[in-house]
Amino acid sequence: MAIDPSAEYPAQIDTSDPTGYPYGKPRDDITDDDGTGTPLQDKWVSDVFGFQQALLDDAGIVPSGTPDKVGASQYLEALRAVALSMSDVRLLDVQLSNWTLRNVDSSVEMWAITYDDGVFVACGSSVGGLRTIYTSLDGINWTSRTVATGTSGTFRTAASSASVFVVAGTGGGIDSSPDGTTWTARTAGSAYGGIFNGSCFGDGLFVLVGSSGEIQTSPDGVTWTSRLADPPFSDAFLDVAHGSGVFVAVGSSGEIQTSPDGVTWTARAPSGGFSSDFNGAAYGSGVFVAVGDFGEIQTSPDGVTWTERTGALAENLESVIWTGSYFVASSPFSIQTSPDGVTWTRRASAYGARGTVYGDGVCVGVGFGALNDGQAITSLHLP
Repeated sequence: MAIDPSAEYPAQIDTSDPTGYPYGKPRDDITDDDGTGTPLQDKWVSDVFGFQQALLDDAGIVPSGTPDKVGASQYLEALRAVALSMSDVRLLDVQLSNWTLRNVDSSVEMWAITYDDGVFVACGSSVGGLRTIYTSLDGINWTSRTVATGTSGTFRTAASSASVFVVAGTGGGIDSSPDGTTWTARTAGSAYGGIFNGSCFGDGLFVLVGSSGEIQTSPDGVTWTSRLADPPFSDAFLDVAHGSGVFVAVGSSGEIQTSPDGVTWTARAPSGGFSSDFNGAAYGSGVFVAVGDFGEIQTSPDGVTWTERTGALAENLESVIWTGSYFVASSPFSIQTSPDGVTWTRRASAYGARGTVYGDGVCVGVGFGALNDGQAITSLHLP
């Protein structure tokens, strides 16, 4: 969309140096105002203004009103910010193309993982059907933690705020912790005894979703209140995400519901009449992404209107997260990523994950993998 000065003003542009100035350079009038020199017309000035304003906008900088000068240049600051952002994206691209298998515990089946304040928290169950919680500071070395809720069952989802970790699962079981180390059993609202499958935290509120269309909310991870989904849905919600002031819950048979507050919910229609399961949802860069069976991927700017996208593989996708630069979608034996939810690239052929999270410069996945469910995979860690 930039102009070509030599084409726009052929009589007033000097084209004698095509190497230094491929589109020509300004030249002076032979005599004042004789029309042989460069006119500062609106197209030319708009082109310059457009570049300057696009640069500041991309870097998130508001003009100060003071002209730039050496030592105090907002345009130089914007160039540096844009360059750093592009560098970070390239580093993350390298990270997500290199994965390493880590051992958590060969006797456990990992289901979900979350991260906050320097701590990864993963949860699941043992081979004997006992709830399990593990923590790690790096995604590599893991420590088993004592479960507070009755031991029999499986923790299937995990979420965190700045000060609380929450894990939940079968039998309506909920545990919370301020640090990932010490856990306390919590009581689900309305004596719910079904299966919690998904969770998120947003706008100061935890939201849990589960079987039989169950939705529960809590401001602190301690006290929980049961909410009503938009009827007649009574099948399983499988995940929930939050972004831009909206909660989006997804589940069986292509179910999508949205809420502005976690309390009042409205059913939405998926694109293309999709009627299999949506297993995961995430929000990032102004877009919601829902993933599901048969490699299904759909995106929405608001949770209301959805568009089908083509993924890298037609495998059942179990989860999706946003790293800050990429969406990462996982299936049992593969990882695929996208910067926008539209174009997807396969990243790992040998490993997959049931749940993933990004924290402290590394992406960590748990469950599935090449050997057993008691393993984790970590992306390359670059500073």
